[in-house]
Amino acid sequence: MVEYSDFECPVCRKLHDALREMLPTYTGKVRVVFKDFPIEQLHPWARTAAIAGRCAYQQDPRAFWKMYDFIYDNQEIISAANAWTKMMDYAGQSGLDADTFKTCMASPEAGAAVNASRANGQLLDVSSTPTIFVNGRRIVGADAHLLEQYINYELTQESGKAAEKK
Repeated sequence: MVEYSDFECPVCRKLHDALREMLPTYTGKVRVVFKDFPIEQLHPWARTAAIAGRCAYQQDPRAFWKMYDFIYDNQEIISAANAWTKMMDYAGQSGLDADTFKTCMASPEAGAAVNASRANGQLLDVSSTPTIFVNGRRIVGADAHLLEQYINYELTQESGKAAEKK
């Protein structure tokens, strides 16, 4: 499953909350890949958060998911004015090295990686967030029931293919 998302998007937060409940059911069966798709015209601090996610991942891939949770769980208290400070705080809470994180946040490479992720989404006609692909099948929005149906369908297809090979 590939998720194109914007950390400031309220519908993306709904998806985050749904995934938090849903994914433990699929442990070992579903892999989630997060792709940055900040929509800066609507969400002024989304890019800062996307860069923070990249920098967390660069230090420790597991820390990315902690950062992901911190940002979505605290979305209502983050603003364009305090986003940098909040990202530094969340990095510390995620167990990341503050100096390395700060250097990464200021680096052009982290911003370029966010740009590349967004460009990749645009090539796939992503224009709003969240947009999810489950084995290439597109879902736009945070409809947890629909997402679960897609996942279950794909898992059924995979188990059918595995049975045919035996």
